[in-house]
Amino acid sequence: MVDKMKRVLTLLSAIGLISCGTFAAELVIVSSGRSKAKIVASSQAPAVKFAGEELSRYIEKMTGAKLPVVKTDNSTGETKIVLEDADANLAFEEFSIGTEGRTIRISGGSPRAVLYGVYELMEHFGCGFWSPVNESVPSLKKLSIDPKWKVVSKPAFAWRQVHSQYGYNIKWKPKARINGSMWTSPTPKELGGSDSMAMGQALAGINNNEGSKKLFAEHPEWFAWREDEKRHVRQQMCTLNDDVVKAIVSKIRSRYRSNPSRISYQSVSMRDNGKICQCKKCSRFAKKHGGASSLIVECANRVAREIAGDLPNVRIVFLAYWITSAPPKGLTIEPNVTVCWAKLRNFAVPPSKVEGHDKALDRWRKLADGNVVIWDYNAQFRGFLLPTPIVDMMGPSLREYSEKEIKGVLMQMAGFGAILMDFAELRTWLCAKLMWNPAQDEWELINRWCDGACGEGADEVKEWLKIRKTARDRKRSYGPYDPDSLHVFKPKELIDGYLLMKKGMKETENDPRTHAQMRRLLLSPLTALICNYNRGVSSAARAAKIDLPPRDKLLDEFEAICSQYKVKSFGEGMPSIAEFVKLMREGGELLKRK
Repeated sequence: MVDKMKRVLTLLSAIGLISCGTFAAELVIVSSGRSKAKIVASSQAPAVKFAGEELSRYIEKMTGAKLPVVKTDNSTGETKIVLEDADANLAFEEFSIGTEGRTIRISGGSPRAVLYGVYELMEHFGCGFWSPVNESVPSLKKLSIDPKWKVVSKPAFAWRQVHSQYGYNIKWKPKARINGSMWTSPTPKELGGSDSMAMGQALAGINNNEGSKKLFAEHPEWFAWREDEKRHVRQQMCTLNDDVVKAIVSKIRSRYRSNPSRISYQSVSMRDNGKICQCKKCSRFAKKHGGASSLIVECANRVAREIAGDLPNVRIVFLAYWITSAPPKGLTIEPNVTVCWAKLRNFAVPPSKVEGHDKALDRWRKLADGNVVIWDYNAQFRGFLLPTPIVDMMGPSLREYSEKEIKGVLMQMAGFGAILMDFAELRTWLCAKLMWNPAQDEWELINRWCDGACGEGADEVKEWLKIRKTARDRKRSYGPYDPDSLHVFKPKELIDGYLLMKKGMKETENDPRTHAQMRRLLLSPLTALICNYNRGVSSAARAAKIDLPPRDKLLDEFEAICSQYKVKSFGEGMPSIAEFVKLMREGGELLKRK
């Protein structure tokens, strides 16, 4: 109990909550299974109504007592939990929790913020929203709150999105305070809604595969001229072509005829390939302004100027990535344009330790007057299931982005179909927590997740995470396209990870929730053993006198987990799970020594 209280107090301090006084003069909400309070939600907003229902539902799950939810209540002398969504003193997603007499008040700058406040209160009472499929709710005879306890909380980043299968779960997103809706359905209003940010490789959609086929047949001159091929190619468009700019503007205007009340972002970006236009106009412009990024900056600026008058709530966002990642020279960026900077780099160190990183980012920030969002990575693209030892590096990265007042972050972790990527649930939960407040200590959060999500298996999970950090720090190099686990890990370390997760499964076999979590965590070290079985793992096992199952038996276990959780994808440009298993059973190898 002492350890639990220490963890709670440490967490409150880490996320900037104010806690003072003692719990002596507590406000009782439930006692001995009987309700001592009611919930008042007078707002007409669907999210506030839902917040009241959620508050009542979780309190009933914790205590067995169901608190009534009412629209109005003028009684005195009775404890009330009041939900308010019109506090002009709070920013849009900011919330506060405090008491006034016998009233516990959860206020927000928006209905979404009120819902965040309700989940904050539930976590304060001991609930854990570890993932969409792993949630813990304590069983309590008494539920009370210190009347001197106060909370005021708002996000460090205005836009937050975690690109993982778990991060796109609509019902879980408000619990994690993920507000982005790119690549997924928008969060409905009753769950708080979401913010639109289209920042992929698109020119407002006119260059998608189907559309570009038709356009290329009708207007080949709209597309990139490749001097080496002496022809126009469909892979890119000529972004300085006047008709292309007009087509983009027309597409955006047709999409936003009913202008949204909140800001929407529309992508004007090059596609993900190097076939940029080499026509005389583009070549001269790129040479004058220092590279390919100038071609998309100029296009975005022209579109932005066209729509500024009639679509004031639509912002243009362009992707500064790969061939367009370097800032241009001699250009400024329109005030209704946002830069999304995506930089592949060494993720074993903080961004500021990568040569040239901060210099380029600061230049983009200056050009865009601070209107910059980051497309970041915590990924292993060639092997989603392989151990990816950079979980904790999200903390240093997000702190540095916050210090530079970056407006929003997308953290890409895996592709679709890779639901059980390495430590998928921890990485998604941790990223969401740090995006809200990067000042928190990532290892305190990691340990909190291990304790709550893994129960009796927590010690084994923490030990495996410690091994991974040691291996990563020893190498000090890890990129998103390093598929070879032996680049970082010693074979014995991979074996230890597998054995620790097996031990954790044994420790949790009497608890279905945490046992299932340990089974999901097993897949990553298991995959590494299979891939590296004949590349040092089996000999390391013999040397350590460890009775490791043969590779076929490990494949049986691998197939069972993948089948249970419908895992289809191994990695970008890699075989499917079915093809991988077939290759391994035939004695082949996926990874090769360099």
